[in-house]
Amino acid sequence: MTLTSDVHASSRGSTSLAISWDASRGNTGGHLYKQLPSGINDTVHVRYYVKYPAGGGYRHTGVWMGGYNPPLSWPVPEAGVKPRGDDRFIAAAEQNTLTSRFDHYNYWVDMRRAVDGHYWGNLLLNNPDVQAKPDHWTCVEHMVKLNNPVTASNGEHAIWIDGVKVSHVGRGFPAGMWRGGAFTQGAGEMFEGIRWRSDVRLRVNWIWLQTYAPAESHQSTGTIGFDDVVAATAYIGCLSPLAAQEVR
Repeated sequence: MTLTSDVHASSRGSTSLAISWDASRGNTGGHLYKQLPSGINDTVHVRYYVKYPAGGGYRHTGVWMGGYNPPLSWPVPEAGVKPRGDDRFIAAAEQNTLTSRFDHYNYWVDMRRAVDGHYWGNLLLNNPDVQAKPDHWTCVEHMVKLNNPVTASNGEHAIWIDGVKVSHVGRGFPAGMWRGGAFTQGAGEMFEGIRWRSDVRLRVNWIWLQTYAPAESHQSTGTIGFDDVVAATAYIGCLSPLAAQEVR
């Protein structure tokens, strides 16, 4: 990871974070993990700016958030394993070159099994038209609302791109269809909601910036940029040029 002078037009600062990978050297990227010691028991928003490269292959990117019980000082995603409900959950908003779109990538106790028989993160939008423009700073915000009580499936997850809400899933919305671990929004049955946890001790207690580009997914190098990451308990929104000018 390095700090660079490449910042978006409305940035409040003079540097951004660049996370690179290089397949020829076995470098799969990097990550920056922030623990929230007391945890949050209701709603969390994370807003960030991200710049994806025009070329190269990458697997998992963006800013993820979630919970571990007990809390952990480092990320342990346990890819392919379904959570028990009292141990962990993951809510991600990312662009992935395997799916060629921007989408959710979520693990929770009632998640669906993928068509290959594994429990990979569930995709909940499945719209190829939702893309982050390459070589361009994109404003992303996503929101997690935990299920309360823990027996209910009234948890939610929403994603905004450049200030436009592109997806919002919860109990009874939207309509769509499941195929394996992918939910395609549109015509069909109403989404059943999300039971993020079965134990009240499991809360939102970490935020994770990451670029993960394993060698088998590409034969190239690349860099993903991150800027102006903010976490809050209410909607944040994108920065305006006026706001940046006032700060300076």
